[in-house]
Amino acid sequence: KVVVSNILETSDAFRRGIKYGDEILSLAGREISSVNQLKNILGIFPSDWRIPIRYRNQDGVVDSLIRLPRLHSEEELWSVMDGEAEKELPKEKPDKEKRDSKEKNPDEPDESKEKPPSGSSKVKAIDPLADRLEKRTGFVNYFFNRLESKRIVQLQKGFENWKETKPSWRVRGTVLGEPTPIEIRIEKEQLSMKLGERELALDGKGNWSKSIQQQDVSLLVAGLSLWRRWHREGPSLIGDAHYFGEAPIEGKRPLLDIVRVTIGDVESHIYSNRINGDIELIEIFGDDGLDPAEIYFESYKEENGMRWPNRIRIQYGLEPKLRIDLTQSESIDVNVKGVP
Repeated sequence: KVVVSNILETSDAFRRGIKYGDEILSLAGREISSVNQLKNILGIFPSDWRIPIRYRNQDGVVDSLIRLPRLHSEEELWSVMDGEAEKELPKEKPDKEKRDSKEKNPDEPDESKEKPPSGSSKVKAIDPLADRLEKRTGFVNYFFNRLESKRIVQLQKGFENWKETKPSWRVRGTVLGEPTPIEIRIEKEQLSMKLGERELALDGKGNWSKSIQQQDVSLLVAGLSLWRRWHREGPSLIGDAHYFGEAPIEGKRPLLDIVRVTIGDVESHIYSNRINGDIELIEIFGDDGLDPAEIYFESYKEENGMRWPNRIRIQYGLEPKLRIDLTQSESIDVNVKGVP
């Protein structure tokens, strides 16, 4: 059997309740009987994937999900790809005999000099794949990453009407299962949510790390703002955006496309359906060792030719913090003071 002998307190596994002395029973649906087997299973999944785990502690058997961490920082990987991490081997210094034997005879021709090519002139070779190579730090070839990003945008043609909407957006609804009213306002510089009598606010520039640390439900508005900006402005205008691969949601297939967007002091992962392009989840990461804010877009509605999410939930870890039903949506003009 496999028993936990050491665990980082900053790891997702620790936050999900796994502690010293717990026994790992299965991972990703596969029974675990040895450490080697556990390592082999971990090795087939990419970092940041969430996979199911079953373990036994002093209270019994527990089923949960864990997010796999990255073994290396991006800076370390970049340095390897750029060749900066390669160590130069010491050069062998030839002894006197080797140097003497390698001394050139002035009467012998120098064969090291390049011989002129036969013919009247050199013909420069043209690489037919040169236009398919795009260099960018952190990527072997960014050309194909750009193709994947374009494919996702093409899937989302049904949201093109958002490009013609007014600068600000206001939505209203209720907390799911409660009469508590909710109003959300999304403006360029300010995001706000009125939840019953509570008023919550965030800046619109992505400086949200502190709110993530506090597991604030106001990050639901940040997720909705990113959703709108994605469709209204396009991924490239939100921040540094690039295709990040595929992953399941909550450990369940099918796999979804992921685009990673860096804005302000946070990193966001935007998950979209590979068939219809619907954004189903936005994760917003703060500092390392903290659960990200997860904003799930559970359902959509169409009204007056506009398609938008009408049921949204936010959670940290595996615990839902708030679920809302939105019933009214309107784009509005605002003046300098933010008053319609």
